[in-house]
Amino acid sequence: DIYINNELVADMFGVYSIDIVSDTTYALRVEKEGYLTVEESIIIPDSEESKLETRIYKTINLVEEEIIPTTIDLNLSIVSSTGEKVMGSKLELVDMNSKQTVFKGNITSDTYAMTAAENTQFAYKVKAREYFFTQGIVKLTSAKDQPIVNEKIVLTKIEIDRKINEKPILFETNSTEFTLSSKAALEAIVDLTTNNENLVVEIAAHTDDVGQEKDNLILSDRRANAVRDYLISRGVLGQQLIAKGYGEAQPIVPNTSDENRSLNRRVEIFIRIIN
Repeated sequence: DIYINNELVADMFGVYSIDIVSDTTYALRVEKEGYLTVEESIIIPDSEESKLETRIYKTINLVEEEIIPTTIDLNLSIVSSTGEKVMGSKLELVDMNSKQTVFKGNITSDTYAMTAAENTQFAYKVKAREYFFTQGIVKLTSAKDQPIVNEKIVLTKIEIDRKINEKPILFETNSTEFTLSSKAALEAIVDLTTNNENLVVEIAAHTDDVGQEKDNLILSDRRANAVRDYLISRGVLGQQLIAKGYGEAQPIVPNTSDENRSLNRRVEIFIRIIN
């Protein structure tokens, strides 16, 4: 499309024709899809007397317009912390901009691939049978700077008989009431077990040596069940929990002071089964 002074010039069999006036400057604009627009001035000289025709030759060079990508190829690969491919995991992917679920289901391979708009964030959740649940965020920025994003989602393998409460769960003397500070540790267990329904954990309760051994065994059993009841009240499935009391038989420090005895009045939680 050719414009003279913003007026579109008609194309007649490949010839663009318009009436002009001598000794005048015209604004020329050339537009073509896929090319940068050219804007220039054309100076028409004063006509010469007795000269019937004046020809002005001008070459217009069109430069192809750069196509700027607006989408990004996103590849999510699921691997273990030791670098092994994790096959057949369950993936949930949510577009944080629109709050829409992009994908939710099982992926047969170790990789999920999709095309997404630039400047998008995705929240992901991944579950796999022999691995701990994990979640995180993937940020996509400029398609021009990074047209392909390869993101690794790393899963930690579940170890049977691994202790999973990092913070101690402690009790008052001769009581099934756990200390207030222990609730934070129990909330971590709630999060772990509700996000990993395939786990069965053992709640192992222990006492100090104050009182009769048989009474301490009963007390430890009550403490284990108190923790089990609390976890169930917080949404953990009952079939995921085994409660067992060990009494005073397994102290972690000698029962030689009040401080040591408080450490022995504890609950430890272990992974026992992967369903």
